[in-house]
Amino acid sequence: MLLQEPSCYVISLPGESPGFGEGVTTGGLRNLPKYHELPQDVSDGEDTDEEVTITAADFQPGHFLPQGNDKAWTQKDQIELDEIGTQKSNRPSKVIDSELDVQVSSGWLALSRTRIACFLFSLSMCVGFFVAMAIAFPCEEEGTHLQTPPWRVTLSDAASETSVRLYDIDGDGLLDVIVGLGFTALGNISDSCRSLGVDEVSSCAGGIRAYNGATGKQLWHIPTFGEVFLLRCGGLDINADGWEDCLATGRMGLMLAFNPKLGEVLWRVDPTLVDHHWNFYMPQLVPDLDRDGVPDLVAAHGGDLRFKAHEHNRTAGRLVLLSGATGRSLGSWLDMPDGHETYMSVVVHQTRDGSLYALFGSGGETITGEWSSSSKGVILPPVLLDLTRDGVRDIVVSVFDSTVAVLDGETLEEVWTKSFPGTESYSLLAPGFFNNDSTLDIMVRLNKGGWPKYNSSQMLILDGRTGTELWSFPTHGATFSSPLTLRTEDPGRDAFLFWVLGREGPAAQSVQHPGGGSHVRRRRHGGHEEEGHAPSCDAMNMPSQELFLVDRDFARTPIRLVELESIPYYYNYTEEDYRKQKLEEEQRFGPSPDFEDVPLETEEDSTEMDLTEELIAVTDAASLTGRRTAFPANSPDGPTDSSRRQRQRRQDDLTFPVLLCTPMSPNDRTTGAVGDVDGDGTLDYVFIEGRLAFLKDPGGSFLRMDYLMSINKINLNVSLAEAHLVNIQTGQTPPGYQNGTHLLSRNPMGHFHFVPLHQQRWAGYMGQRGDGKV
Repeated sequence: MLLQEPSCYVISLPGESPGFGEGVTTGGLRNLPKYHELPQDVSDGEDTDEEVTITAADFQPGHFLPQGNDKAWTQKDQIELDEIGTQKSNRPSKVIDSELDVQVSSGWLALSRTRIACFLFSLSMCVGFFVAMAIAFPCEEEGTHLQTPPWRVTLSDAASETSVRLYDIDGDGLLDVIVGLGFTALGNISDSCRSLGVDEVSSCAGGIRAYNGATGKQLWHIPTFGEVFLLRCGGLDINADGWEDCLATGRMGLMLAFNPKLGEVLWRVDPTLVDHHWNFYMPQLVPDLDRDGVPDLVAAHGGDLRFKAHEHNRTAGRLVLLSGATGRSLGSWLDMPDGHETYMSVVVHQTRDGSLYALFGSGGETITGEWSSSSKGVILPPVLLDLTRDGVRDIVVSVFDSTVAVLDGETLEEVWTKSFPGTESYSLLAPGFFNNDSTLDIMVRLNKGGWPKYNSSQMLILDGRTGTELWSFPTHGATFSSPLTLRTEDPGRDAFLFWVLGREGPAAQSVQHPGGGSHVRRRRHGGHEEEGHAPSCDAMNMPSQELFLVDRDFARTPIRLVELESIPYYYNYTEEDYRKQKLEEEQRFGPSPDFEDVPLETEEDSTEMDLTEELIAVTDAASLTGRRTAFPANSPDGPTDSSRRQRQRRQDDLTFPVLLCTPMSPNDRTTGAVGDVDGDGTLDYVFIEGRLAFLKDPGGSFLRMDYLMSINKINLNVSLAEAHLVNIQTGQTPPGYQNGTHLLSRNPMGHFHFVPLHQQRWAGYMGQRGDGKV
């Protein structure tokens, strides 16, 4: 085996760093080995000049055995049968039974009629037996399973910012669902864990959970001490069982490897590397540096929770190298070269000569990074795809200030840059063919405003060759999930799948497809509602969250697949809530002022929130980067004495408990995944529906937030059959569509023919493998 050792560099964007710590020789990215094709002798010891090459394309998710790739397995052993009848043998001669009546005549074997009849009878019996068995026990081929109905699993006191991962967990040949969780029952975390099936755990703030993809049945649960927000499955077989294992990262310095078959932790990250005030981000595979037979890992560690937004002198984030087999540190960590924090998942890039580069970014929402020329950094991982069509993936960078730049993957020269002032982005780019050329285009989500408050959003598609804007879709609300793309049987026409919140202006009207049914979800939560006695709750004034599909043919009328409306949420305001609220206020702002007998109507409660403030609060992105801020934030001096007296008088006269109501609104922070989870041959979409309610006291002052999340599976073909078309320009049915002409007369389900999952390029967060590569 020949292993050459070309230089492998770690680069920031666009800076460069020499390696992992000064003088580090073990575990650094200096002189990394590179794998070359290894000649394999397939002739059982005989000389041969032929070679067999196994490529990455020969491996399917969950398997480490070749899957019949013709390019990889084209060698055919040729066995020459020369003069078989004259071959020498050391065995005794065998006398042929004359009763067989075997004759050799012109190369044909002549058998007696009796033997022929026996042979044909036996053959017919065998054929009949196998036909009967095939009818009784038919083989299950891909796409022959029955389609399962949509399912939903609802969890209370839990939330998620994770990316959904699909993986065959139970070995039935069908994809299952893995999600990360964060528990929200503050002050009673252990009870929250137990309510979700975790026993004998003194403290846990998160977990990893697996569900059967076809039915939604829970398969296992792994409790974790911190919230899990990133998952990666693929390319790593830690326990050598022939199946790929998974990695999970999150808050409080959480990183672990687990066996997805059994739901067992294989290792936890080296504690000598961990700062529990920081996060770990998506790790990436690098060659086997410690030569233990398992690829190793590079990951970013940063995001200090202790600093406030205006505090810019923060601890530098780190890059760490880890053993893929054990999670132990390899060598020393590397501080960010510019001394800034980091929130970005590393991406590994390979150039034409095989050199490997670890791409990382620095800075945050209010801290600049090396690449950025503004006051904001690089949070999102780049996407690697070949836009220049030179055979090397290029680097598409998205800065937090919504600047999108394409760097040549070979030379790092700038190809094009596009800026969008006044916007910021937490959403990963999505590559796909939109216009009719041979270059992939890019979908971008822009949130208008500044961290942590955004008042609107816009979806854009940019031309991959030039950065020119091809398509846009404005909305009133900000969302944070990342779009996906789906390949169709038309090689140059992909479909983009994305969520929006609160469509803008006249676009709030929808055009229903002929024959299509409503896909609106309307539910009530809580068991306290009694008709005629419960307070009214105008949840319909809050915006809906909608899932859309668009390609170039439906550019004017994107297809709405799902609508999630705000719903009424009923709760009891108890005497215990009142006492806790009063105690907390006195601890923060001092004893309550003396009560003044002032009529209620002359007092004004300055702490009450209106619906606009609540909508802004829903789009507060602080927790996406590890900062959890209290809401609402009153003035620096706290609530006024007048408002405190007003609230005290109201609440002293209450009879507890008080039944109250508030909207429970969609809160989009996660990215779903596409795959065939029930084996019917069509694609399903699995997504997390997050909801958030701002609970108030009877006086309208903020009390706490309640969360609700559900994991959902829908079939894309069924959703297309029930879809609505929405005109993004006028909100009305455009001329020519009224009489059923053009695309409106066609069912969108018949328009889209998606290719199987193994041919999809961007059906999950950072791609199916989570490596950011197309």
